[in-house]
Amino acid sequence: MDRHVVPVRQKTGSRLLGIAVLVSALLWAVATFAGDPPVIEFFTIDAGAGHAMIEKAVKSSLEKSPYGQTVLIPEKSTLVNDHLTKFGNFKLSKSYVLMAKYAPWMWEFTYSTLPKITTREMKRSMYRGLITPQLIAALTKDKPDLIYCTQPMLAEFIDVLKEDGYIDPKVKVVNMVTDYSVTEAYNTRGLVIVPHQSLKDKLVAMGKDPNLVKVVSGIPAREQFREPYDKAEVRKLLAAKIAESHGGKDLLGTKDPFFLAFGGGEGLGLDKVIDFLPNWHPDRNVNLAVVCGHNEALFNQLEKMMADGKIDPKITIIPEGFIRNIDEYMKAADVIVSKPGGSVTAETGALMKGLFAHTYVPGQERMNFDQLTKLGVIQGLDLKDLNNVGKILEREKVMEETVAREFPNAKAIPDQINRLVEDYASGKIAESPSEQAELQRMIEKKKGKSKNKEIAAAKPKQTEPVTPAVGSQKARDTIVISDVDDTIRLSEIFGVNTVINYATTELPFAGASDLYRNLSLEGAQFAYVSSVPKALSGMSKNFLKENKFPEGAFYARTTKDRSLHKELAIRQIIQENPGKKVVLIGDNGETVDSETFARLQKDPKLAGVIDGAYIHEIFDRPGRAPLPEGQRAFLTTADLAVALNQRGLISEAEAQAQLKSLTEHLKVEPSNWFDWSADLRRHKAFPEFANVSPARIQEIIRRSEDSLPAGSEMKKGLEVLENGILEQRYRRGKLSCLRNLLLGNAAETHY
Repeated sequence: MDRHVVPVRQKTGSRLLGIAVLVSALLWAVATFAGDPPVIEFFTIDAGAGHAMIEKAVKSSLEKSPYGQTVLIPEKSTLVNDHLTKFGNFKLSKSYVLMAKYAPWMWEFTYSTLPKITTREMKRSMYRGLITPQLIAALTKDKPDLIYCTQPMLAEFIDVLKEDGYIDPKVKVVNMVTDYSVTEAYNTRGLVIVPHQSLKDKLVAMGKDPNLVKVVSGIPAREQFREPYDKAEVRKLLAAKIAESHGGKDLLGTKDPFFLAFGGGEGLGLDKVIDFLPNWHPDRNVNLAVVCGHNEALFNQLEKMMADGKIDPKITIIPEGFIRNIDEYMKAADVIVSKPGGSVTAETGALMKGLFAHTYVPGQERMNFDQLTKLGVIQGLDLKDLNNVGKILEREKVMEETVAREFPNAKAIPDQINRLVEDYASGKIAESPSEQAELQRMIEKKKGKSKNKEIAAAKPKQTEPVTPAVGSQKARDTIVISDVDDTIRLSEIFGVNTVINYATTELPFAGASDLYRNLSLEGAQFAYVSSVPKALSGMSKNFLKENKFPEGAFYARTTKDRSLHKELAIRQIIQENPGKKVVLIGDNGETVDSETFARLQKDPKLAGVIDGAYIHEIFDRPGRAPLPEGQRAFLTTADLAVALNQRGLISEAEAQAQLKSLTEHLKVEPSNWFDWSADLRRHKAFPEFANVSPARIQEIIRRSEDSLPAGSEMKKGLEVLENGILEQRYRRGKLSCLRNLLLGNAAETHY
């Protein structure tokens, strides 16, 4: 900053005072900047615009505060969506909007109920599935001393990163509650800042240390909403801008009441307002700005309604799409109609205005509505009430008086937060001893598990002598063509969680990668033919690589017809490898694999080429047709190993080792959705979504047993495997029955 010095006469005493002030300032600066200044990293999420807006409000205020001069704040915040590479093009903001728009009950369940029924370990397991090197690098590149979060999931995520050693446990975490509601998800380690005393009371009742829950005067709003303004002047300037952008039409006068309706970037809830317009007959002239955001369908509907003359002539409509000066519209408006989202309520509060909520998204907006209507700072709106304009203006005046009384310091909220952050960073607000002790226990527990793994890896393995495989030459002459999802990867494609499972699952079925590697060591080649679209094939390829499956060409789907894609891909592989036998491995999640294999097996041109077709049977649906001749079902990689041994593709010792490993695994495998005593991130031999009936389990295993000599070790191993699967099936009990009832699997609701 340039300094302009004006020479003036000063008395000696004044000079001495000036020198003393300068020296004091220098001493303060030295003390303040001794060592490296603390670094504050902002960690936000693209799950609706509100979180990012509130993060910007705090960040800009902090940068301009006295404390902001003594910290380093990275220019760009860490946006968690940018680093969730395992989700491909999956956007959290898009998923929220879709649920809010088409399945609000699902968002209500996710926000309100899910935190109550999920344990900390369940959530930890999910977060560990989201950890990527890019995200770790983004969070640690500036070596932050404090991480500021605007969403509870992020604070929990930081906890996991500390426990797993990715982030220094001394890094402090601030979690800003950006709505007038809290759930169990907000009960995280570190400082929690809430906008109302009632929220602190709820968190303390959940067990949170009261010294680490601080109350401010509301939710922070962006700077443009906190600065002083002259309503008449803003309206005059806005009217000129609107006229310029609408072909010179004077749509916003200066005397008629000005109503503003909007529903966030996606225009959520505005459809109800637009549908009501033909029935709105106000008792005086009004101006109405309708901001549709990115919702082109709503904008087009509004313009058509205007063109058809369906709107009362007393209403002057100002149609808008996505705009960047919503603050000017809100300042100029006499009445604001919108949803009670966290950022909107913060902005109306900072402007000392009320809010008419004509709708809300279940979840946090419902809780915002309940809390703020009790306080009287927002009101529910029956759209028919808009006919009486004078009454609406009176209600707005009452709300404005209530806002001034309930949130007198709304403009100063960011400064209140700054002081709390400073006190927390400096140690004036102390960490909770119990929280720190728990964190240390989790870190030691994690270290103990890692140490046990190191010891187990270093310990010489007691392996049985393996006889040379008689099928080695046969394996060298064989190509294994395998499906991926629900064949070797836990995906539950045939289920309601298809998209979520596909995006998050990184685990193979227990023993799958070992079996395939054994086949590869015997000399078999591999190819993977999947129904996954080519655009999403990167996740499947990463899955194969991370779990050390044998290398092989990957054929992703490029056509709509899944069965045709698989048939053409398999034919291409056969054509490119003349003289090779082919083993086909798929699953019954859909009928595609079995039907495709059957057509190929019946083709006379391929006689003698297909040496076996195996279907991973994990779903048992009503009216299930028997497998075509020449195909064999398997339940786990153990009975598949037995079948492949009978084909001469792996040794008997390898098949027995697979049997032993899987039967031991089944003893400790979680038996259903609600059994979280073991680590969720574990390989599963017979997963909780498998609903094969006990009778079918016995039929499949005993078919393998029938082809073995009586009293053989292999046959005994299959008997143990059968009992293990049936025991696992039995342990699920009524909880699994309930799950199948909920999913509509009526034929599989008993044992």
